[in-house]
Amino acid sequence: MTHTQGPWVVSNNYDGKASISGKDWGGFATVVTKLDGDENEYGEGLANARLIAAAPRMYAALERLVYDYAHFARTNDGFVAEVSQLLQEIDG
Repeated sequence: MTHTQGPWVVSNNYDGKASISGKDWGGFATVVTKLDGDENEYGEGLANARLIAAAPRMYAALERLVYDYAHFARTNDGFVAEVSQLLQEIDG
């Protein structure tokens, strides 16, 4: 199984929630951006939504990094294995 292809975008609903949308998937995730009684809607919740929306680009960057590191680095410090394991966990 693969994830929804990027890019993913954040839309602030201004109701204490932000929606994350991707190709062919409108609003597939919602992130709370304002807790009850909190005056500040932006901040940590919206930052979390932006981090989640960056996931497809981060995944692709990690894949390129693993390839380059495995083929061109002159060290074997476990980095490639660690990141490869993370990618396998993401892939399920």
